[in-house]
Amino acid sequence: MGKQALYSHEKSSGHKKRSTTMLGNKNISMMLASGQAKSINETPSAILGDTHNIPVDVTPKPSSNANIEAFFNPENILEAEIIWALHNVENHQSLNSVNKTIPVLQKMFKDSVTAQRMKLSSKKLSYLITFGLAPYFEEELQDKLKNCDFYVACFDESFNKIAQRGQMDICLRYWDNTENIVKTRYYTSVFMNEAKADNVLECFKEGLKPLSLHKLLQISMDGPNVNWKFLRLLQEDENVNILDLGSCGLHVVHGAFQAGHKAANWAVNDFLRGIYWLFKNSPARRAAYRPLTDSDEFPLKFCSVRWVESVSAACRALQLLDNIKKYVLNTNTKLPDTTTTKNCKIAFFATIATSLECFLKQFQSAAPLVPFLNILKPLSEVDIGFRTKKFLAEGKVTEREKLDFFQRL
Repeated sequence: MGKQALYSHEKSSGHKKRSTTMLGNKNISMMLASGQAKSINETPSAILGDTHNIPVDVTPKPSSNANIEAFFNPENILEAEIIWALHNVENHQSLNSVNKTIPVLQKMFKDSVTAQRMKLSSKKLSYLITFGLAPYFEEELQDKLKNCDFYVACFDESFNKIAQRGQMDICLRYWDNTENIVKTRYYTSVFMNEAKADNVLECFKEGLKPLSLHKLLQISMDGPNVNWKFLRLLQEDENVNILDLGSCGLHVVHGAFQAGHKAANWAVNDFLRGIYWLFKNSPARRAAYRPLTDSDEFPLKFCSVRWVESVSAACRALQLLDNIKKYVLNTNTKLPDTTTTKNCKIAFFATIATSLECFLKQFQSAAPLVPFLNILKPLSEVDIGFRTKKFLAEGKVTEREKLDFFQRL
């Protein structure tokens, strides 16, 4: 490139715009230098020669704005933005919501200098939470865990619909020496492709990587067999002694209730689901149901995972059974000429679930429940009733079948 090309480039609008921008920016070395800035003797003319002079102001202008602190918000503004970021996270608000709430806040408090100087956008809020607040709380939690003798890890796997991948959420329970209480804190989440024991172990160790596994006292998890294999592999690989408290009692109760319902072959769950979806998202059916029954109550949703907690759905079905029957008969639907005992089955379903629900409410708690393990009895001491004992004695049942029967209780 010759001199003429340089002269031509100097006169272009792009070069003039960039030159103006550079002259308006301040060099950060000028702000960090102590005392007065050194004078710069070399100029562009010394480099290019005297053939052409480029007017560049290289002498720093003395000004109070030369201090780097002038480019940062005061502490009260930063504190207000941090509080708003914490409020946004705690209430599960979207990042884009700040684009509307901050202008409203500034309109409401026109006399507040703090409110007027707050400049929070969705992108700034994201950076503030991800690279400012999150590392602070993570480092604080790690310091507390390093100072405690033991900690308990709790994890659960679920499906992340957004990422379309499995997700392991890890929480830690520890003794806080400053407040003298047991705390449970969310620690991290790890994505996983498969829920096999080897994959669960790999993701679990990856999530707890900064922490020492030798301080791990116990692992709280649900009861699938894959988790028992995971626990065995962890003890073999890391040579750690982990307190074994058995499987989750709540899952056992839910599973036992579900197994009993399946053995009875009453299909109460199908009936409860059917009457719920009969009126769900159907304004026409609801409009026909209300004047016919003079009622605004509709069936509740049945949870197919937590069976015992569907007592309310069963009780509502018993309450509305006559109204639903009246509605179905009024629709001119051809019905089989049979006598139904569905109300008796639902009543029995609700009675058993109600008797078990008190156990779930009492033991689904954050309070210490390990001392209650002392009241557990061996399977041989469980009173199964004299009728069952009589049938076991009279029937041709092997010892293995008896053991399987006791283990299913």
